[in-house]
Order: sequence, then C-alpha cells, then structure tokens
Amino acid sequence: MKPEFVKAAAILRESRNWVFLTGAGVSAESGVPTFRGQAGEPVWKEHWDASELSNPRFLRKDPAAFWEWMQYRRKIIEMCLPNAAHEVLGRFEKAQGEKFKLITTNVDGLHEKAGSKSLIELHGNIWRVRCTRCVYRSPYLGTDLSILPPKCPTCGQALRPDLVLFEENLVTVDLEQAFHKCNKTDVLVVIGSSNLVRPASDLPFRAYHAGAKVISINPASTNIDQISHVTINEKAAIALPIIEKLLNGE
Repeated sequence: MKPEFVKAAAILRESRNWVFLTGAGVSAESGVPTFRGQAGEPVWKEHWDASELSNPRFLRKDPAAFWEWMQYRRKIIEMCLPNAAHEVLGRFEKAQGEKFKLITTNVDGLHEKAGSKSLIELHGNIWRVRCTRCVYRSPYLGTDLSILPPKCPTCGQALRPDLVLFEENLVTVDLEQAFHKCNKTDVLVVIGSSNLVRPASDLPFRAYHAGAKVISINPASTNIDQISHVTINEKAAIALPIIEKLLNGE
C-alpha cells in the first residue's frame, strides 16, 4: 500500500469534519466532456467554440440557439453514469452525516445520482432551470421545451438553465457557504481539480490558512501541492475506494 493513501486515511480518521471539493476530473472519469474544446476547436457546430456559447451574451442574442446548445450537452451527459469516486462520496455522506460537506464545480448532477444530498454546486446544475426575472427555479424535467426559450410558469418570462456562465458571478449564498465550510473544517480533500478558476480556487488556500489539513487527489500536479499535507497523483475513481477500504479497516 502506498504511504500517501495510508496517510490520507489517517488524517480523515482523526478529523471531525470533512469537506470534499470536486472538479472536472471527477466527471471526466465518467466520460463527461469539458465542452470547452482544445486550442480553439469547435465544441458544437462548426463555427462555435465554448467562449461564444456558454456566456450570457449568446443567451441574450439568440436564446433559442443557446437552448439547443444546452440540449446537446444534456444528451451527452445523460449517457454518463456516476463512477466509483461519486459512489464513495455518497457513502461518506451517509456515514458522516452533518460532519460531511461536498462542494463541486461540476454541473452534471452525477453526485446527486450517486446519492449525495449535502451538496454545494458552485457552478449550478444543468438539470435545473430558473427564471430570468423572478425567483422561480425547478428541475429541468417537466419543463415545456416545445417553444424555445421556454417560459416561466409564474411570470411568463424566459427560463434559462440554472448554470453559472462564463463572465457571470457565482451565486453569493453558495460561495459564502463554501467559504464558511472551508473555514471551519479539519480537512479539505480536493479531487480532480486543476484549481485554476477563481473564486473556487481560493477555497483550498482558505482552508489551509484556517488550520485545515489539505489532501490533493489528481493525476497531474496542481498549484495546491505546495500546501497539501498529502498529494495523491491518481485518478479519483481509483484513489477514493482505496481510502475508503483503509477507513473501514480492510
């Protein structure tokens, strides 16, 4: 057994409160694309790239096309299933109860499919919709998409996916809750994240400076390796089941 796995399990065993932060790498292990393309390559139709598609300007300019783009993404995500990392985190929550919190920048809903309920979704969820004017918010399923953009059943204005788009700020209450959890936790485990996109990238440093131990699980090196008490260069779906077995005494 590699010593970094043993050390990570020991830190978790000795900690009262656990916070886990997951990024795109966890979803990628389930086959979810980043939908950002590589080096300017199109991610949808021939002349579109991510910087044009996933921003509020495109939503305002051509809401019907924007919704077609979201439908394209949903159809791909719908074929993806939670992997072993999602499932372990769901079991950790059941075992730890209120002493566990999961924060994610992923929008695909796979954590929920794996049973996670104590979840802060910093970038929203592609399977929800919200009104562009009033406070209406609802699961995507059941939304009438026969006319695009769909209309809010409360006020009649256009609905949009409940996502944080490029150039938009995170929802203040979600971000504040995430910072509060990182300020109070004993350990923060960062999984599958390059930790380059602010303000989510500030969370590990906030936890570290508040006295928490930081564990990094990612195949490649990241900018939090310098503050990590344990660095595990492995995929999440491999590393988390090993740590779970160690915690269970197996």
